[in-house]
Amino acid sequence: MFSIKNFLYIAWIIVYLMHNDLWFWDNPTLVLGIPIGLFYHIIYCFVASLILYLLIKNAWPKFVDEVDDDAKNIENKVH
Repeated sequence: MFSIKNFLYIAWIIVYLMHNDLWFWDNPTLVLGIPIGLFYHIIYCFVASLILYLLIKNAWPKFVDEVDDDAKNIENKVH
């Protein structure tokens, strides 16, 4: 079954591949007073940040956040 986790993994791969914008390399067009290549990378950063945020919220393994009782006991004995 196609889950949100799988969708986010695919989106992450697509965003990774779109990092190198060869299509705007020689384009002198200005958008909001800045070159279109720079504007593309600004939008790219926002999209990449959103994808990574969604990956952390939806695909982060649950066991990583669980506290190990043995480690907690050892830490309490040291202090």
